[in-house]
Amino acid sequence: MKKMIYLMLALLLVSGIGLAQHRKGPNHQKKTSVFEKYTPEQIATINSKRMALRLDLNSKQQKEVEALELEKAKFKKSKMAERKKEENADKAISEKDHFDRANERLDRQLAYQNSLKNILDDDQYKIWKQDMKDRKKRLGQERMKRKRNSRR
Repeated sequence: MKKMIYLMLALLLVSGIGLAQHRKGPNHQKKTSVFEKYTPEQIATINSKRMALRLDLNSKQQKEVEALELEKAKFKKSKMAERKKEENADKAISEKDHFDRANERLDRQLAYQNSLKNILDDDQYKIWKQDMKDRKKRLGQERMKRKRNSRR
């Protein structure tokens, strides 16, 4: 009788451990990005309207921001396609390529920031800058949370 109880407890424990494992396989769905669902024009429209609501942009500013966002979204979409091709080819990135990409990305970010600085007034720019700091902090916390969860 005792053996039967111990056997039942062992089976219950093993089945509980098995159910607690994260499943990755054919049924595991990858979270799709907004950039995969929408066209660059749609993304630019959504982002510029969000910015218009947050920063109280006038119509001229909104049109300029939308043009800037469209350029950014088209570039990002083309880079995503390029990255998918590289992913499929299993091509390793050299340190020089990695540095060049990081440098190019930072140059683009500086150009975007300077363009926005020319479009927005001082108060709007300060709000936008603070929003970017908050966003960076929030994304960093989410990344750390995912990293902790993946270790389990």
